[in-house]
Amino acid sequence: MNYHIKRLMGYIIYLAAIGFLIIKVEQLNRYYQNIYSYNFQPPYLWILFVMIGFPALVGSLLALPQLVKTARQDGAWKVDWLRLVVLSLPGLLFVLTYIICILLPQLTLLVTAVSNILGYHQALAKVAGILWGFVLLNSLYKQPEIN
Repeated sequence: MNYHIKRLMGYIIYLAAIGFLIIKVEQLNRYYQNIYSYNFQPPYLWILFVMIGFPALVGSLLALPQLVKTARQDGAWKVDWLRLVVLSLPGLLFVLTYIICILLPQLTLLVTAVSNILGYHQALAKVAGILWGFVLLNSLYKQPEIN
C-alpha cells in the first residue's frame, strides 16, 4: 500500500479513537452527575479521573504521533527538563490544587482563591491537565549518538 494512504488511514483511526474515548468519558460523566444529583455524595475517584486522568490522557494522545516519530529515530532517549518544569509543572500544580480544594474544603483561603478562578474559567483545570499530559510526552526526545 502507498505510504500516504497508510498514513491517512492511521490518522483517521487515531482521530476516531480519540473521538470515541471523549464520547464515552462524557457519557460516564453524565451518568455520575445523575447519581450525584440523587444522593449528593460526590464520587471522589471519578472526580480525580475527570479532573486529572482524562485530560492528561487526552494530552498524551495528542502528543502520541510525535512520540512515535521520535521513537523511530536512532539515538539515546533524553528529557527536556526545562520544558517539563516550565510548561508542565504549573498545569499539574493547578490541577492538584483543584483536587485538594475538593477533598479538603477546610483550607478556606485556598478554596476561595481556586473557586473564584474556576468560577470564571471552568475549563481551565481541564486545559491545564491536557497541557500537562501533552508536555509530559513531548518533553522526551532522542539525541543522535556521535561515534
